[in-house]
Amino acid sequence: MTRKPASFIRLLILIQAISFFCSCETEIDLSNESPSVPIIHCLLDLEEGSYNLSLTKSFSGNQNAFQMASDTSLVFYQNPTIILEGLEDGFPIWSTDFVSRPYIKEPGIFPSTPGSIFSARNKLTINAPDGYFTGYNRNIDHLRLRLEISDIEATAFSTIKVIPRPGIVEPSHPDANLSLYKFPHLRIISKIDPGYKYCEISIRIKYTEKAPNLAYKDHTFILYKDILFDPQSEELIKYIEPDLFFSHFANSFKNSEDEDLLYRRLTSFDLIITFGDQYFKDYFNTYYSSEDYGGVPKGNIVNGMGVFSILRSKRVKGFKFHPECLDSLVDGQYTKHLKFVR
Repeated sequence: MTRKPASFIRLLILIQAISFFCSCETEIDLSNESPSVPIIHCLLDLEEGSYNLSLTKSFSGNQNAFQMASDTSLVFYQNPTIILEGLEDGFPIWSTDFVSRPYIKEPGIFPSTPGSIFSARNKLTINAPDGYFTGYNRNIDHLRLRLEISDIEATAFSTIKVIPRPGIVEPSHPDANLSLYKFPHLRIISKIDPGYKYCEISIRIKYTEKAPNLAYKDHTFILYKDILFDPQSEELIKYIEPDLFFSHFANSFKNSEDEDLLYRRLTSFDLIITFGDQYFKDYFNTYYSSEDYGGVPKGNIVNGMGVFSILRSKRVKGFKFHPECLDSLVDGQYTKHLKFVR
């Protein structure tokens, strides 16, 4: 799942960057213009169909900061060159370019025009069933992100180590008659790699919706975030209990009170386990696990700010419910209002 940082995160980075510079011994007059600093977020999920990157820049001046933040010339770079490289023993053996995407940001203080989102197609792992890099007989052990920006002299870059794709031991295949009420509930066992520092379990549900036309829909919700585990152990074991599953299931529907909705019917759901490296762990701790975080954001961008990190995930597709779980989905306290039928 590709993550796209929200607008408030970039504002937070900007404010904290200013606080950081003010805390240094060198005095900076923030009323005068200072060189911009690239702010980069690239959370690289090697199992997604594309890689996404967010790029904005810091700014300074004597005008209102909120008004300045809506000026595209102050927060967007023009025509940056963004390259992702695969390295073997420090030498590049593969590369791909990021291109600007016409995504418009949601309403906020930043410009509601394209200019900050870039993407590259996943040509490494998308067609590899076991998550290995395809088309190469050599081993890509690191990934390097490079940004050449005309507004700044130094190249912004970051290098991260590749972590392996997770191996799910249990369940090894989807259950077409799954009961969450059968003790010990749904048990998940996954192999652990020392490079794993963050873990989450999510569910992707597929269903039809009649409102009034019939439509096929799907969406994903996170069941467990930041799961604690011993990185030195060989396996992670986690159980999914029915109350937790159905409460998160219900909360994942934003338009649960749609008056035009006639009914929904669950088709199937997938189980996804995702591991992240230390840089994603730092990103999560900075922006999600602590709402009152007041320190300087952790990052690993040389000649810039932000995070370049890697995620690896494994999916078991096609689970279907036992009739007793369907009863809970249709008539249970958490999900009855969603209008699911058998």
